[in-house]
Order: sequence, then C-alpha cells, then structure tokens
Amino acid sequence: MKVFISWSGERSKKVAELLDDWLQCVIQAVNPWMSSKDIDRGALWFTEINDQLAHLV
Repeated sequence: MKVFISWSGERSKKVAELLDDWLQCVIQAVNPWMSSKDIDRGALWFTEINDQLAHLV
C-alpha cells in the first residue's frame, strides 16, 4: 500500500520522518513516500510530487 506523507516546516518534517519509520516497522506492506527522502537532489520536485500523487488514485 502506498502512503504519501506530506509535511511543511521543520517541526512537521520531523513528525513525518517519525511517522515514516513507524509505518515501516508496524505495517511491513506499506510503502511510504516522503519528498525529503524520496526526491533526488536536482530533480524537479513539483513533477516528482505530482507523479506520486497521480499514482495514489
């Protein structure tokens, strides 16, 4: 199951990172996606996020 984890700001980024780790430990079938760890440096972030959201529906 794909899960898109959204965050904005440093505090919510830390919460999102904890949620990402927790989900992977608790539900092994989950595939969380988070921009700060899943977008390569130099990539077009808007395109990457848009593509991930398109694949969730």
